[in-house]
Amino acid sequence: DEPAEWRRVAERLTLLFDPQTKIYEQCEGFYQLKPIPADLLDQRKVWFVTVFPYQALNQPDVVMALVLFRDDFPPEVHRANWRFYKDKSMNFSSMSFVLNAIMAADLGELEDAYRNFLISAGEDLDEALTGRKDTYAGLHGTASGGAWMAAVFGFGGVHLSERGLRIRPNLPPQWTALRFNLVLRGTLVRVAMDRRQVVLTVAPTPALSLPVEVAGQKLTLRSGETYTVRYGA
Repeated sequence: DEPAEWRRVAERLTLLFDPQTKIYEQCEGFYQLKPIPADLLDQRKVWFVTVFPYQALNQPDVVMALVLFRDDFPPEVHRANWRFYKDKSMNFSSMSFVLNAIMAADLGELEDAYRNFLISAGEDLDEALTGRKDTYAGLHGTASGGAWMAAVFGFGGVHLSERGLRIRPNLPPQWTALRFNLVLRGTLVRVAMDRRQVVLTVAPTPALSLPVEVAGQKLTLRSGETYTVRYGA
């Protein structure tokens, strides 16, 4: 059956990790490809013609894996791979800027994070942001949803995993506050944060009892309650 087949595939996968550099190789032989020429983007055609045979990527695949499994890798692995791959990605894919924004925010590189957020939020409004000249073809759904992800997961510091919900405010210098909604186990939770505190307002129904970590403090969210967690100076 299909699940069993995917398990067999997973058992045969090889992760090309260098414990010295902390870098995961994009694919076997990636390091043997040619360096990226300075004018690569000026000469680009379709992405698969442009990136071959250079150490160039359509999108930051390794960074994407690290973003999706943020708790499974130590900070030094995140940082090493971010620094190695961020200039090797040609960002032909609209999801690239989302991933770059979240990773940079996690690492505290907020200027990089904010720049990538602006591209994701505005690439269907201003062709100069990407140089692709394709806004006539319609919206990039990944970029539209990704702008929300970059704001909430990156700058809001929201992370939901098997270990539970974590919120670590990480506002860029350009912002003084951020507000967004989450639906947790069917219950609406309104989140408002600034540089001093995070306020969580939980809807009265349906019933909710959920352990969370907010700005380093542990608490349990319950229906109908409001919580204020102070963290700033």
